[in-house]
Amino acid sequence: MPSTCDRITAKASPQATFLKLGNGITLVHQDMPASAVVSVDVWVKAGATSDPTNCLGMAHFLEHMIFKGTEAIATGEFDLVIESEGGTSNAATSLDYAHYNFTVAANRLAIALP
Repeated sequence: MPSTCDRITAKASPQATFLKLGNGITLVHQDMPASAVVSVDVWVKAGATSDPTNCLGMAHFLEHMIFKGTEAIATGEFDLVIESEGGTSNAATSLDYAHYNFTVAANRLAIALP
């Protein structure tokens, strides 16, 4: 199901476009026409300081779960699709955030993004 987008008027920049998706996610897009690659970096506001005291390490554990698959993506397929297209992917957890990123050739984005 496609998300609706509403342009955010605050923090507008000549270098980037800020969009707010219907589900509340903020999307920052920066076009660099000379670049042959696309990088996607998803940040989630839930890091180590969000862990319940009885479940320390939960944010880091959940960061790793993206690589275990979903109903739509089989175990190992996340990395397999990106890497078979010549891309790289990684994830990290900090105190305040977890983030997931990948980089692929610009002409392979439609394959890697889902």
